[in-house]
Amino acid sequence: LVTVAKNQYGNYTNETQGKTTIRVGGISLVPEISKSGNRITMVVYPNTVVDYVSYKVYSQSGDLIPEKSGSLTKNVFSYSGNITLENGVYYIAFETESSSLDDFGGTLVRVAVGVGESVSGYILKADSVIWSTVINKGETKEKSGFRIINTGTGSLTDLSISMPEELSQYVEIFLPEDELNASDSMYYTVKLKNIFSGMEIHASADILSGKEKVGEIPLEIYVSVINQTQEIIEFSCEGKDNGEYCLGGICCNGICREKANCCSDEDCPPGELCVNYVCKVVKQNECEGKEDGDLCSGGVCYNGECVECYRDEDCGGGRVCRNNVCVAAPSTGNIFLILVVIVVLGIAVIGGILYFKKMKAKRAEEEEYEETFEEEGFY
Repeated sequence: LVTVAKNQYGNYTNETQGKTTIRVGGISLVPEISKSGNRITMVVYPNTVVDYVSYKVYSQSGDLIPEKSGSLTKNVFSYSGNITLENGVYYIAFETESSSLDDFGGTLVRVAVGVGESVSGYILKADSVIWSTVINKGETKEKSGFRIINTGTGSLTDLSISMPEELSQYVEIFLPEDELNASDSMYYTVKLKNIFSGMEIHASADILSGKEKVGEIPLEIYVSVINQTQEIIEFSCEGKDNGEYCLGGICCNGICREKANCCSDEDCPPGELCVNYVCKVVKQNECEGKEDGDLCSGGVCYNGECVECYRDEDCGGGRVCRNNVCVAAPSTGNIFLILVVIVVLGIAVIGGILYFKKMKAKRAEEEEYEETFEEEGFY
């Protein structure tokens, strides 16, 4: 398939005559394609707000397959959809437009379904890793379902993967077994790691049996990175003003802030401030500089804060102020009962004291009488 790419100014990036025209425009589309048997799942991430994302499916020879083409469903930050394709090699063209920006965009991906895209000349035939994905900064991500087939007549043992040294810190490939019998197959997993900015990988990994190379895995990996601190690296805001749309947010000082709606306090409505790039209502201290007892929205000012009360006079309806909160005052009946209890307790205490003194005096008289009696008996 030969593609003619045309930008918004009408300039051709490839003037070779082809089967279809892809308008690449100024809007970037990042497709993520995954396969489960013959079912293809498509997720496309635009770098700005768009009206739609459509797709067209072409055969390997470049013929349009209308019944497999259509539009993707809009999600929060992406567009997605599913199709089922027969075994073979296909091209899927994605296109979009933005009426608010008067711009458009498009991209093309190659998809192999049920067939091994292997490198000839080796005993092991391996699917190519053609993978476009979006990850968080430093995130680890895996994808499985890539197939290896032993086309030889004997078993291969001590299987391993040899990755180019410059890629080993970013890509790992895991084999489920280290042995593969003749005509058997197994599925390997690809892992992305330590990626902190957008990158494209065009390389190959060797499949070894011991020290002998018995296969090769072509790698075509496209990675866009979203910073976990809400800075989008791949889709920069270079040349854009504050407030212009970017992938999942707006541009602020040359950085795309995800889920943002403001860059400074001036972008927010009256009474709101820009906190972490989101307009929020922030309560201010209305009692600052006011005297105790001055009115405020929640009652009166006291020690620089707005409280319900700080004196009984601040409460109405017979209530009293306790710990800066108006509460119901004790009833008259309760006060009378408390007074009665206090009086009774007072009488009891006084009576007890008098009784104790009387008993003490009586005891003293008895002791004095006993001493006098003893002295008289002695003489």
